[in-house]
Amino acid sequence: MHILGLTNGSLQGNSEILLKAALTAAQEEDSSLTISPGTTTTQHQTIERLLNAILAADAIIISTPTYSHQLPGVIKALFDRIGGPYVDASFAELVCQGQAAGDPKFASMKFDPRLQKPRVAGFMVIGGSGTPDQFTMALPSLHALVYPMHAKVVSQSIGQRVAARGAIPLQPELMERARQLGRNIVSQMGKHFDDAQYLGFKDESSCPNCHLNKIELLRNNKSIGCITCGTRGKIVIFLNQEIGFR
Repeated sequence: MHILGLTNGSLQGNSEILLKAALTAAQEEDSSLTISPGTTTTQHQTIERLLNAILAADAIIISTPTYSHQLPGVIKALFDRIGGPYVDASFAELVCQGQAAGDPKFASMKFDPRLQKPRVAGFMVIGGSGTPDQFTMALPSLHALVYPMHAKVVSQSIGQRVAARGAIPLQPELMERARQLGRNIVSQMGKHFDDAQYLGFKDESSCPNCHLNKIELLRNNKSIGCITCGTRGKIVIFLNQEIGFR
């Protein structure tokens, strides 16, 4: 089993420290896990290496800072470069069905068979802001990166009020949260999408599928929708006056 760790921050910064904590905890949980060391490459080599690493991975952990509601663009740009059918599980399934049916338009199409294996993911977002509105689009963007691969997100977290570079070890709760994410990942690796369980933070008002609170009002049919995964539902007011949806 193989875990791919990606960080989007500065060298030896808070995101890298959190990622190392998660990967170390994962390997302590299962010593047979393979974790590849980082290397310095050219841009072309980086894209090829990233595509191969993603296809080889049974789990992906992304740790990133956030600026002005959003994660920096390096990882997004890399995923854009390798996007399309190369990391699209639905395309692979379509090709399989077409070839099985003898459809000639699919006869010469190929894809890497590793694309169809079970894959789980976990996200960590870190930033200096003390208000949650500064993290609005960070987790939804990370979901969008792994969505085409049909990777099951099983843990995710946001760490606030960590502005100074390398200061994250002074936040023991956030460090333990990273280690727990690593353990969560290990416990669900190898399970198919519908069998893998979400083990991260959630509350009654979270989306039951992506477990985020990014909701839009759909006035035409008096319903609400999750902007991250597209789940639709109705607003519910519980007896204790808390709001959720179903």
